[in-house]
Amino acid sequence: MQRARLDAIWYVDADKSYIVNRRHAEEAGYTLVRTLTGMGALELFDGNQFTLRPNSLAIYRTADISHYEASADGWQFYWFEYDAEQAPEILGEVCELRLSTQERIELERCLASLDSASAREGALANALFEYLLADWLLRAEGARQGGMSPRELTALLEKGRRERLPIAELAREAGMCERSFRDAVHAATGMSPKSYMLRGEMTAAMELLRTSGMSISEIASCFNYSSQFYFSRVFKKYYGVSPQRVRDTLEL
Repeated sequence: MQRARLDAIWYVDADKSYIVNRRHAEEAGYTLVRTLTGMGALELFDGNQFTLRPNSLAIYRTADISHYEASADGWQFYWFEYDAEQAPEILGEVCELRLSTQERIELERCLASLDSASAREGALANALFEYLLADWLLRAEGARQGGMSPRELTALLEKGRRERLPIAELAREAGMCERSFRDAVHAATGMSPKSYMLRGEMTAAMELLRTSGMSISEIASCFNYSSQFYFSRVFKKYYGVSPQRVRDTLEL
């Protein structure tokens, strides 16, 4: 795990008026920006510009940052400043890593601990940040090593949907850990693997209901549901209407 010393954390919930211009200074260390919602724009002194969207993670040398601002929709993010012995491999890249509820909890705890006057809480904040940093770097590396194109990922998800394969097995086939696989799918589709496969399944089921003479039981079996009842429950939860109601409407 990369050793790091956390110097500062800010949680920022900015509106469109939020604009920061920085003077060039010889500052040591790195800045990590974890965007929750909204969007930000960041520029370096060398002229490189970056758009920081929801779920994005980016690390820069603190001394290189010249300007950053919120979009018209605002920008909610965590800003970390830290020192480390070596630069991260993703320095200057914008990575998309899905933000989980657990990560939000860890971010909040890290902020609260560093704000505390207690030395133990400060040590906890640093330990939490080192854990988060290691996790982010591992996930970013996993997404890189997977190297699957969006088309390859969606084809793999379609296979998983047809064969009802677990996410863990799909991740292994993609050559990624499960968490990195979820990140890669979210980056390619904007959805979780489960949501993407369910959408494909429900779209195909609706098409069969409308265009085929198959019974609801046969359609349920086609998608490997254990019973017509279970299929109908999933279908109704997704569409807000039962498959039988769809059929009845078509027969009117």
